[in-house]
Amino acid sequence: MVESRAWDWSKNKVDIWKEPSIESYYLLNRWNKQMKKDFLDLGCGIGRHTILFAQNGFNTSAFDLSEEAINTTKKWAEELNLKVDYKIGDMLNLPYENNSFDCILCRNVISHTDTQGVKKIIKEINRVLREDGECYLTLGSKSSPSFKNEKFPVVDENTKIRVEEGPENGIPHFYADYNLIQELFKDNIIELVEHIEDFYEEKGKVNSSYHYHLLIKKSEINPELKEYIENNVFLEYSKNGKSHDLTHIKEVMKNALILGKKYNVNLDMLYTAVAYHDIGDHIDRENHEKVSAQILEKDEALNKLFFKPEKQLIKEAIEDHRASKTGEPRNIYGKILASADKTVTTEIFFRRTYDYSVEHYGKIGEEEHIQRAWEHAVSKFGKEGYAAKKDYIENEYRKKALKELQDLIDDKEKFYKVADEMYKKYIG
Repeated sequence: MVESRAWDWSKNKVDIWKEPSIESYYLLNRWNKQMKKDFLDLGCGIGRHTILFAQNGFNTSAFDLSEEAINTTKKWAEELNLKVDYKIGDMLNLPYENNSFDCILCRNVISHTDTQGVKKIIKEINRVLREDGECYLTLGSKSSPSFKNEKFPVVDENTKIRVEEGPENGIPHFYADYNLIQELFKDNIIELVEHIEDFYEEKGKVNSSYHYHLLIKKSEINPELKEYIENNVFLEYSKNGKSHDLTHIKEVMKNALILGKKYNVNLDMLYTAVAYHDIGDHIDRENHEKVSAQILEKDEALNKLFFKPEKQLIKEAIEDHRASKTGEPRNIYGKILASADKTVTTEIFFRRTYDYSVEHYGKIGEEEHIQRAWEHAVSKFGKEGYAAKKDYIENEYRKKALKELQDLIDDKEKFYKVADEMYKKYIG
């Protein structure tokens, strides 16, 4: 595997790297609609996509091998008062935990290594992507004149070293064809493949290069099951109030699938339990876990996807998930669902609490909304709260989120200040 080398940005003489790519606006809209929030600009360069996504409300991380690139991006973001996480490192070993991101953009990045390096980077991308996470990337094409340039040193059958004046001098370039792409991404769902020729003028001569543009998805869920639930079950959540809508289901799903991998359970079963667990909320809020379980039980479309004992375990998990329920969930799926459903960051707590208050106490004023939030926080998530001590499995993320919320509850003055800020954000 060749050694990774950063671009020499001091030799860059064009402004194109300061303007977001055309497809980045499509991705911004797509990922917003999919309710993705945690974004990685992998190989951020001088920050064009970092700035775009940070300006549009994504939790943005900027990563690059070049210290100069990161410093330039940081300066730009600070001038705009944008919050971004920065890391310098090698894309062969990304400095992020498993399942860290919903979406990744790496344009003109992962080709800067050899064949073994590309394979390693794809594994890293899949490692840090969450279930259902997407990555948009480009790869050099073997149709490009540079791949056929005999003056460029050969590294392997797919890789050459660019030897020319400019910021990429001495950097390896990997080139692919369609068959190689199918092999490289065999463990992903390939949503899109485009083969694009770019034209540019240099010293009075017209040149061109070819790149593959790919949109890949990480998914370990049965595609038939996923399609059925997305096209049928998820649509039902529009009938629920905002506190139990699809946004909430997606948040629980993210946490549950991380735990599901940790405990090596059947992810299809866990995915289904999460998908149905609040579906009956609009029918009977006080008994929604029972109603939701009955809806699952009556859904005959699931009979061809699960054996009867599997469906029974899913039903039990749904019945047992509520934080207010006494007794331990009967199976591991119920324990994971219950824990994931109670994993609440401070912001999620206020958003869902205010959503519920508006649904059921809409005419009350700001002070009453905040007082309700305080009482609910103490009774449910305070140190003696009914949801605070009910963890039947190890869930480090929930422990961290719960501690942050409890620290806030312990400081009532600060709680009310944050509550006021969140009220203005979600109601006022």
